[in-house]
Amino acid sequence: MAKNRKVIIVGGGAMAMSSAWHLSKLDFDIEIIEQYEVSNPWNASQDMNKVFRSVYADNTFYTALVQKARPYWAQLERESGLSLLQRTGVLLLGTQSDSFLSESYQALQKHGLAVDALNESALRHRFPQFRSTYGVYEQEAGYIRASDTVTALRKAIGDKLLLREHTKVVEVGNGSVRLENGQVLTADFVIVCAGSWVSKLIDIPVLATYQPIIYIEPKQKADFDASVFPVFAYLNFGYYGFPLFDNQSIKVSTHAPGVSVDPDDKAMREVKDSFVASCYDFFDSYIPALKDAKLVDTKVCLYAQTADEDFIMGYWDSKTLVAGGFSGHGFKFVPLIGKMVCDMLERGDDTQIPLRFKHRLTNAHR
Repeated sequence: MAKNRKVIIVGGGAMAMSSAWHLSKLDFDIEIIEQYEVSNPWNASQDMNKVFRSVYADNTFYTALVQKARPYWAQLERESGLSLLQRTGVLLLGTQSDSFLSESYQALQKHGLAVDALNESALRHRFPQFRSTYGVYEQEAGYIRASDTVTALRKAIGDKLLLREHTKVVEVGNGSVRLENGQVLTADFVIVCAGSWVSKLIDIPVLATYQPIIYIEPKQKADFDASVFPVFAYLNFGYYGFPLFDNQSIKVSTHAPGVSVDPDDKAMREVKDSFVASCYDFFDSYIPALKDAKLVDTKVCLYAQTADEDFIMGYWDSKTLVAGGFSGHGFKFVPLIGKMVCDMLERGDDTQIPLRFKHRLTNAHR
């Protein structure tokens, strides 16, 4: 009987687990190595929710890619028995002259996706919580339950996975990984899904950036329930946020590029008072009912940022694959990325990976 091929996956976040999920359906022995534990607070996958949207202005490549991801989300929900994609709609706010809004509206219509353009009067009637003169509302968008996604993936994988936690990888290449304690582990293939740590293992242009988050509890919770309050983004200010999550709190953050940090620097895991104050100033002007919301928690998320926000995927050498640089907008693609990684490994090449994802690997050791 032929021996199963062995795969080591470096990283224990959603992209790593998604890769393991797809590989678990084939003849692979899978080992995941995570430097902390899978549910650690520094893992970008460990959060309440992440935005699920098709809207990318005129960058229709990603709009089309979202549609390819949808059936895999449905498959994961079926296999795990967990509900992950919450369709609350996504509301982009700004002015009618914003090119991003007009291009987004046109792109969504072109793809046959349900979208509404809302003037100030229509906004006040439909979403009275907001103060804005114009909005584009994508109806079939919403958010993904992020931490639950990792739970769902582990549940779908079952016992077809060896998980090695609290183990730091310091070097990868040619089917091997070297651990911090000097031990070397070998496999037929190594997949690097190390999030903000990826460039510490593979020489690719990815920066870890500081992205602060606050969690607030509104006084009038009913006004911010997902049935009446969508995921939102104010383009002119960079702020975005979510409906009330499980009747507890609202997450608010910024997609504006953060400062580059060392992901191992724990001192950069504190949210500055100035950011919290700026959020409340924003609420005062644009979501007045949140200006007296209670601050219940803060967190720093690390983006694995590329200069153009395109992902990086492909073979680094003949036995090492990389999937990284998801730049704060990759979570909606989690089950699709795992499938793409699995297909790369099965074929033994990355010819089916879009050039925009692999062109920065042209100097890889292949």
